[in-house]
Parts: sequence; C-alpha cells; structure tokens
Amino acid sequence: MLLLVICIGIAALSGAAWFGAILLIDPHRSEKGSTGSLFISLLFGFASIPLVFLMYGIVPDLGSDIQNAMGQYIVRNLLIVGPAEEFAKFFIFFLIMISRKPVQEPLDGMLHAAAVALAFALTENVKYGLQYGIDVIALRSLIATPAHLTFSCIWGFAYAVLIHANPRRRPRDYVILLFSIFPAAVLHGLSNVLLYLIDEWALLVDGVEFVAAFSLLLWLQRKSPFRPFRLSDASRAVQSIDLHLASNGNSFSLHLRAALARAALRDYGRARGHIDRCLKLRKGEAFSIALSGAIHVLQGETAAGEKALRLSWPSLTTRQRLTLGRLSRHAAGSHRTENAYNEFHLSMWMKNQRAVTRK
Repeated sequence: MLLLVICIGIAALSGAAWFGAILLIDPHRSEKGSTGSLFISLLFGFASIPLVFLMYGIVPDLGSDIQNAMGQYIVRNLLIVGPAEEFAKFFIFFLIMISRKPVQEPLDGMLHAAAVALAFALTENVKYGLQYGIDVIALRSLIATPAHLTFSCIWGFAYAVLIHANPRRRPRDYVILLFSIFPAAVLHGLSNVLLYLIDEWALLVDGVEFVAAFSLLLWLQRKSPFRPFRLSDASRAVQSIDLHLASNGNSFSLHLRAALARAALRDYGRARGHIDRCLKLRKGEAFSIALSGAIHVLQGETAAGEKALRLSWPSLTTRQRLTLGRLSRHAAGSHRTENAYNEFHLSMWMKNQRAVTRK
C-alpha cells in the first residue's frame, strides 16, 4: 500500500511538471480560455487505459509462434504494443475533439494530444513502479513520458492540418487522419525495441524525436493567429487571422483581433462586421463595445460612437485602453486621408479621456 501511495505521488508530481510545460508552450491560453480545456483532455485521457487493455485482450498474440525471445519482443512491440496504445490514445483524443471542439489553432491540436498522452503515460509509470520499484517510475517520468508526448504529436498535428485547418475537409481526410496513427505506432514500437537492443543509446533516438516535435510546436507558436501584432503590421496579421477564421468562424478572440487589424487598415466596414459578430458571441463585452464605438466614430457616426465609448470606458482594463489609444494615434498619425476629420475626432476624444482619467 505504501509503495502504491509513493508511486502515485511521484506520478502526480511529474504529471504536474509536464502539464505545466504543456501550458507554457501556449502563451495565449488565457486569451483562448484553453487552460481548463487542456486539463479536461488530461482527465479524459485516463479513459485510454481500459481501452488499451480491451485491445490487448482482443488482438491475437502475433509473436507466439516465434521461438526466439528477441524476435517475440520485436514483433509484439511493433505489431501490438505500439498500434494498440497509440490507437487507444488517439480514439479518446478524437472523441474529445468532435464533442468539445476545443481546438482554435493548429497548436491546440498537438497540445490536446499531448495532454491525453500524458494521462496514459502517468498511469503506465505507476504500473511499472509497482512492478519494478520507485527508481523505475522516477526514470520513466524523465524518459518514457516525453516519448509518449512525442508520439502523440504526430496524430495531433495530423488532426490540426487535416480537420481543424481544413474548412473543405472530405471523408478521405478522416481516413488519412486514421492512418496517421501508424507512424506514431511504428516509432512507439521501435523506441521500445531499440531500448531492448541498444540500451541507453536508444535515448538518442528518442531525444531527436522529442526535439523535432518540440521544434514543430515552437514553429506553430510563432505562426499563431493569437500572437500580438503591431498596428503597422496589421496587413500581414489579418491574413493569418482570416485563414484561421475560415475553419473557426465562431472564435470571439479571432473576430476581435480581425476587427482591430482591419480598423488599423482603415477597412472600417469589414471591421464593423467583425465587431458585430463579437457582440453576438458575447453580448455586453466591454472592449467589443468600446472598439465598436471607436469604429463608429471613424465612420463619421460620432454620437453613437461616443456613447458606446463612454458606457464601456470605465469597465476597460489599462491594457485595453492603451490598445484603443494606439489605434486612435495610428489612424490619425499615418497620413492625411479623406477621413482625417473623423480620425482626428477619435484621437481628441481619447486624449481628453486620458486627461480626465489622470485627474
């Protein structure tokens, strides 16, 4: 009983550390509200354990006819262990994706896959700790756990590309997604085999795979449509935002960012369309009302715009007020246009409001 408590304690500590690492990879999780969503994926990931045991009971022992012990080990890991465990994790992941739809950008697909895999790895670590001792569970927390996260990134990325980021998805895309399990299964089985054959040298292979997966995560992080942008770079930012809105048209955050970017580009009509969508998704949200007011002023609807700004201003955070201030200075300071009067009017309203706030 004491050993079980110790193993669960070590697994819980390592799980908290790895889950924290998953959260740190996404700096925009608070904006998307994805922290709780990832934790839910972690909890549901434990459902992959009974599923994999069920598969072990159904799948025939393909290595039973092989006389050589090494041959049996290789066949079982490549043809049973790898496929069964990766399919179990993927199946739970896919159920989460189609039921909760938590993915807002491709990065989320890989992180949710990693969260599901983490639950599986923690349970497996406890099992091996009970069989072989505390040293084994501690070692597996550093070696086997990141390996499980790496394998899951393959089908997590496949889901992000084939389903989430593909608004014209067809039935064959789901078939290809299903087959994305096999590269992960092969790497999983191969990792076990190499560890059996060449001991610690197998860690070099696992390390290369982990670095590759981590590099892909960082690349997706840099390409995130939620990444902060300068108003002067709004043209480039809006391309990325529009691309992701095509597959995630009900994202409040993306519509809000699109409204801000298009306002900076003086595309006030389309900016207003995005902000109207925001107000349908979240009625009464203060910053959406304030940005709507600023756009109204920029379109020459001064009375309606100022009313919206006055009503929402007290509820805005300091950061949100600074964002509106930057927008007004960008609109008024870039160059003279036929809309100069409205742009000047907005900048003066912001200037007067800052003066009142300082008092």
